[in-house]
Amino acid sequence: MKKTLLTYRITVMVIGILLGVLLLVLGMLLKPETVQTIIKWGIIIYGIFIVIGNIPGLISGIANIGKPTGVFDLVCALLGIALGVAMICYQGSVLVAIVGIYLIILPLVRVLLAKQKGEQFKRELIRIILGVVLLFFVPALLNVAFTVIHWLLVILGWIVIALSVIFGVVEIIRVLRAPATSAGGKIYVDVTGDGVVDTVLVDTDGDGKPDTEYRVDR
Repeated sequence: MKKTLLTYRITVMVIGILLGVLLLVLGMLLKPETVQTIIKWGIIIYGIFIVIGNIPGLISGIANIGKPTGVFDLVCALLGIALGVAMICYQGSVLVAIVGIYLIILPLVRVLLAKQKGEQFKRELIRIILGVVLLFFVPALLNVAFTVIHWLLVILGWIVIALSVIFGVVEIIRVLRAPATSAGGKIYVDVTGDGVVDTVLVDTDGDGKPDTEYRVDR
C-alpha cells in the first residue's frame, strides 16, 4: 500500500513539473507573430458569433418595420452585423476604433430614444466607458500584449514547478514516515499530523486492503 501511494505521489509531482516546464517552453518560444495570430482568429470567431447573434434582431426588425421598436431593432441588428463583418475582415487598431465607436454611439442612441433617459443612461454607462477605453487605450495595450503573455507564462510555469516540488516532497516524506502494516493486518496512522497515532486501519477480510477504521483514545 505504501509503495502504491509513494508511486502516486511521485507521478503527480512529475506531471506538475512537466506542466510547469511546458509553460516555460511556451513562454520562451512564443513570438509576437503568434500572439497576433491568436488575437486575430479570436476576433474573427467573435465577429462570426456577433453576426449570428444579430440575425434574430434583423428578422424581428423586418417583421415589425412599421413600428418604432421594429425600426430600432432593425437598425441595431444592421449595426451589429456590420460590426461582426468588420471584425471578420479587419483586425488591429482600425477594428478597435470601430468597436469603440459602436459601443459609444449605440448606447447614446438608446438613451435618446428612451422615455426615462436617466435610467437608460445608467444602464448604458458601462458600455460607453468600455467604448472609450477601447477607442483610446486598447491600441497601445495591444503593442505590449506579447510581453505580458510571455511573462505570464514564464511566471506561471515557475509557480507550477515550485508548488509541484514543494507539495510533492512533503507528501513523499509523509508516505515514507508513515508506519508500515503490522503482522495483525493493522495500520497505525497519524491523521491530524501532530506526531501521535490517532487512527487504526484494520484489514478484517484479509484482502490486503484496510476496510475498518478505529479512533485511538488519548
